[in-house]
Amino acid sequence: MSWQRGFNKAFLRALGEDLLYTKESIRWKLWAYRRSFFSDRIKLYGLTSDNYHQFLPDFPYYQLQPINGVFSKWLDDKLSLKYLLRPFNQNLPEYYYLLDHGYVTCLMDCPLAEVDDERIVRLLERKGCLAAKLMAGSRGKGFHRLTCHNNDYYVDDVRMNRTDMRAFLKGLSGYLITEYLSSHHALAAISGNRPCSLRVVTVNLGGDNRIAGAYLKLGTDASGYVDNIHAGGIAVWVDIDSGKFSRGLLYDGKNYIKIANHPDSKMPMEGTVPLWQDIRATVLAIGDYVPQLKLMGFDIMIGDTGFKIIEINSRPALDTLSIFDPTHIKSLFSEFFRQLLDERCYRRVNR
Repeated sequence: MSWQRGFNKAFLRALGEDLLYTKESIRWKLWAYRRSFFSDRIKLYGLTSDNYHQFLPDFPYYQLQPINGVFSKWLDDKLSLKYLLRPFNQNLPEYYYLLDHGYVTCLMDCPLAEVDDERIVRLLERKGCLAAKLMAGSRGKGFHRLTCHNNDYYVDDVRMNRTDMRAFLKGLSGYLITEYLSSHHALAAISGNRPCSLRVVTVNLGGDNRIAGAYLKLGTDASGYVDNIHAGGIAVWVDIDSGKFSRGLLYDGKNYIKIANHPDSKMPMEGTVPLWQDIRATVLAIGDYVPQLKLMGFDIMIGDTGFKIIEINSRPALDTLSIFDPTHIKSLFSEFFRQLLDERCYRRVNR
């Protein structure tokens, strides 16, 4: 592996952030780096000299980026994804408008023919609820729930009048207005009606698409209208064969804490993911449809009548999966990394 490939921007950025912001001594930082881990993994995984070899190291994953190469751009924004996965449109949200620097563009699922400035507000009044999301956002950043009920308008929990809603929408740039997806009633009962989604990570090993792992992301009062783990949400392990879920993890800013019941609803976080076998079949079919994408992290909303793919990440985080099942994740991704290196060496030799 060349120096340029081994020390790419993604790796250097992550290493710099860990060096500057992780609260570990220099001695322990160097201990982790010599073993190819970022130092925040010491507490996250409970790393010791006796067990570190059981976990997937961080450095190879970052040094091999971009794993999907030039095809990563297919997943860089949610609008491109909508066009890419047209054959799977029944499992994608409806896209209504693109807002960009004061311009409003009607998208493929827009039900209204009007083109005046109030069209988004009228659609909100008609639908009752819409989602505003950054076209290229991730981890729930830039997401807003827009609501209209009894002539009251809300952005998340902030109440406003119709004029204020129009002004808010006018100030958005690089945003998509899409349908708002509600969670399956069984999952909503556990999460206390906060958002919840499913993360599924797939890999392509020599043309064989596999599900590497999966977990539910349950929202909390602390996470608000997003369910991201780093915003206060909860991760719950999912068995990739049966779809049964259990073993919750709450991230407190430093460590993952094992919990059995949701902190707000007090409901036990266990059961079976609705529509799991259909979800399995769909993500694997997408992997066959776009074999250029060797690694994908699907974020999926499951409703009472079906499921929809919110976004696909080209560089999904693997730390949560490593906590749930370290032996499996290390074995699978070690094989995956060797395959990537073999492919890249072959291309260089045969240029």
